[in-house]
Amino acid sequence: MTGNAVINLRNVDVFQQKHLVLSNVNLNVDKGEFVFLIGQTGSGKSSLLKIIYGDLH
Repeated sequence: MTGNAVINLRNVDVFQQKHLVLSNVNLNVDKGEFVFLIGQTGSGKSSLLKIIYGDLH
């Protein structure tokens, strides 16, 4: 982390309907960086974006 982080997630777990869908997620995105989320259907891409945007708690 360089101090320019616009997104900083550490050890995030996400449960939906009592099921663990993301486990121990760490993500750091600095200002000016581009990030692409690629994965199979049901792999947690949308759940991760919802956490970043604050739609899930």
